[in-house]
Amino acid sequence: MSLLRHHQISEHTFWGMWEIEETLEDLLDIFPEAIHHQDFTAIHIELKQKQWLASRILIQKLLEIHQLPYAGISKDEFNKAILLDSDIHLSISHCKDYAIAIIDTKKSTGIDIELVSPRIQLVAKKFLSDFEKNNTCWSDEELTIYWCAKEAMYKLYGRKQLFFNKELKVIKNSNATAFTGEIIKDEITIPVEMISEKFGDYIIVYCK
Repeated sequence: MSLLRHHQISEHTFWGMWEIEETLEDLLDIFPEAIHHQDFTAIHIELKQKQWLASRILIQKLLEIHQLPYAGISKDEFNKAILLDSDIHLSISHCKDYAIAIIDTKKSTGIDIELVSPRIQLVAKKFLSDFEKNNTCWSDEELTIYWCAKEAMYKLYGRKQLFFNKELKVIKNSNATAFTGEIIKDEITIPVEMISEKFGDYIIVYCK
């Protein structure tokens, strides 16, 4: 088992990270029901298969730690991962050899992990608002935080159809790990508290 990290954020929110050290066969031994799951069988790249499996195993492990029920994972009408027969909220992300997940027993949540890379500079102007362009230091790390924050808010919202540069806003001081975001949709603004963490060459952002 490769549960690398487990963090309790509040009495109703916690997240964890799984380092994918296992072979595909090892992961299937832990989660054999995957071979009958159409979402898994539709994946043909081994790394993505391992990420899919690791994220599901991680969720099971986190629920077990907190003595919460698990009846399986499915997707809602917007393709968002949900727990079957449960009002518990979750969000999943993965990058390279890491899978992460956040669980909230009260409200919708979101999490994202990305590898810091200079390639973020090529797309930053497409996902940053004019306000954000004037308030970021334009480092690879800072831009990755902005991207992860918007991905996490997108997952929290859960209904898709959001423009990253217009309807997702990040309000942040350069050195702050705790900051706020806003989801602006249909003249309604939803405030979101967020936390960023650096893990080696990776950035993790989750909704608090």
